[in-house]
Amino acid sequence: MKDDLLQREYSIPYALFAKAFTVFQHKFVYPRCWITTGLLAVVIAIYTRAALQDPTNTLTYLLIFACLAVICIQWYNPKKIRRQLLNAIRELGDESYRLTVRQDGLTIGTLLPEPVQEDTPEEEATEESGDGFHDIFPEEPPVLEDTVITFGKHVKIVETAEFFLVYQVRAMFYVIPKDAFSADEIRQLSGLFAEKLGKQFYPDKQRERN
Repeated sequence: MKDDLLQREYSIPYALFAKAFTVFQHKFVYPRCWITTGLLAVVIAIYTRAALQDPTNTLTYLLIFACLAVICIQWYNPKKIRRQLLNAIRELGDESYRLTVRQDGLTIGTLLPEPVQEDTPEEEATEESGDGFHDIFPEEPPVLEDTVITFGKHVKIVETAEFFLVYQVRAMFYVIPKDAFSADEIRQLSGLFAEKLGKQFYPDKQRERN
């Protein structure tokens, strides 16, 4: 389309995705864990003081234990999710994607591999004569809808030396590897993201210094 600024196809190696997910968690998940931990630490201190004043009050011990359990869960769940997700990505292998960059946003779609199938003589004969069922209900290849991301308050993008991390808040994140683009194209993307997202774009500080 005439409004498209750039279009590129790329794949995401497992190692790169693992790095990107770690960046995602450190940037957007762990800060919430620290806030929750801090608030619960204050509650624990209050209940600890109450327990010291009245050691017979068993309720304070239960509440302290409950707070500690919540803190442990807050830090355990991200690690569990990371392990499960990376195992699933490893089994899927390197998938290919198509990125389209526009002035108002991005479109990211998954590219399905083309099926390779050689018909046997029996299958060729069946196709020529028709089997009735497939004439009425022909098999269609699966279709995956492209994701359209419009620049706005619900979008945050983090730039690192190796990739752009596109985060749709409370929805999904996407990885755009830099090695699919030239140096000029990377500067173009960084400039577009900075213009459209402002403080919601986190540029690579090393690139800015250079």
